[in-house]
Amino acid sequence: MSNRKVMSAQSRGFSLIELMIVLALDAVIIAGVFSVFQSNQSVYRTNDAMARLQENVRISYDYLSREIRMAGSGYSCLSSIDAMYNMLKDATGFDQQFGTIVQGYDNGNSLPTEISTDVKTGTDVLVVRGSYGTGSKLEGTMNNNSAVLRTTVMDPAPFGGSDIVVITDCRTASIFQVTHYTESNGTTVHNTGNSTTPGNATKNFPYAYSAGASVIKVRTTSYYVGTNDDGNSALFVRNTDAGSAETHEIVEGITDMQLEYAVDTNSDGYPDEYKTAAAITAGEWDQVISVRVSLLAESLEDNITDSKTPYQFYQRETDGTLTEITPTDRKIRRSSSFVVAIRGRLQ
Repeated sequence: MSNRKVMSAQSRGFSLIELMIVLALDAVIIAGVFSVFQSNQSVYRTNDAMARLQENVRISYDYLSREIRMAGSGYSCLSSIDAMYNMLKDATGFDQQFGTIVQGYDNGNSLPTEISTDVKTGTDVLVVRGSYGTGSKLEGTMNNNSAVLRTTVMDPAPFGGSDIVVITDCRTASIFQVTHYTESNGTTVHNTGNSTTPGNATKNFPYAYSAGASVIKVRTTSYYVGTNDDGNSALFVRNTDAGSAETHEIVEGITDMQLEYAVDTNSDGYPDEYKTAAAITAGEWDQVISVRVSLLAESLEDNITDSKTPYQFYQRETDGTLTEITPTDRKIRRSSSFVVAIRGRLQ
């Protein structure tokens, strides 16, 4: 009898109060673990979104700064843009205006038809023109009334049929379109006719270039903010190549781009004032020596922050000063501004 009492006392387990205490302690521990998990997850999402923002801005800066810096490359050594001759048909067309190496469109207004449907309302457009690729050299003095010239043979070929190129010796420069190129001997033909677009208005050069003159491809490049296939704002680039154009998305998450241009009115190599594209006259584009770029980037995901976080960005209506903007969402945003000088116009 005594043995059964001992065994019963030893095997009776926990009381209801003890179980409730244990469950309460478990609930506290689980709540603590869940709170730490939520906190870590929030910190991770914030850090990840910020890292992507920084990367997107850096990539945009790399593209834009390189393009602005090299504007007019290939013929920026000319003492005057008046020494450049455009032999193309429709030389004043948007993609053929190689005499204007930097150009802009303000606040999405007065856009050329080539990009008018792609640009996000209220954002600026940057247009840069210049050379790209490796190029070649003229072999022997040319006959400026002939449609044929001979260039140095290179591997790979520096250009091909229908490419638009510039030939220059830094005294003058001529823009023309190649109509046929022979890789084996470097024969470069630039006839008139309708075999290429836009085509050449003439085959006669205004000047007989000597051996050693550079021949290199040129293009028009446009940067703007648009909307990608996922419905997100992104920075796009439009390049012309061989008379046609291709558009590519560079990086998403760029929601605004505002531009100001440093104008050197007295040719002393220093900016006299910064102007928006709308304030620049046609003749002043040749006096632009640097560009101030302001970018606004935002996270692709919403509900990153605990509340709607005000931010500051360039606002045209406040004459370029920074004003605080309160968004309608809880995304992270970052603004960045930088100035890039045009290398060919530095004193």
